[in-house]
Amino acid sequence: MFDGDTQTGSDLAILHCGRCHVVDKRNRMGGIGSTPSFAALRGRSNWSDLFRAFYVHNPHPSFTQVAGVTEPFDPNRAVHVAKVEITLEDVEAITAFVATLKPKDLGAPVQSN
Repeated sequence: MFDGDTQTGSDLAILHCGRCHVVDKRNRMGGIGSTPSFAALRGRSNWSDLFRAFYVHNPHPSFTQVAGVTEPFDPNRAVHVAKVEITLEDVEAITAFVATLKPKDLGAPVQSN
């Protein structure tokens, strides 16, 4: 189902995603508190869609460029965090790596009466 190289995806996830997300035990005390961990994201039913198109979901478009897919950054508008410049092959590798992670059990969905 996922064609990417999981080791490459693992390395890329720590490098690019680990500054905001807890990726796995390697950076379990890292990330930003309000940012979901990869295990929590992996627990969502649509996790693979989220990872394959993460770059269109805020805040990612403000600092992520996917070669041949997204528009180049406007040179007149500085990016104020380290840019993430990747390829679709990198995105697939990260998604393949995430497929190997155990999903976090977040309990039953919230229900309303």
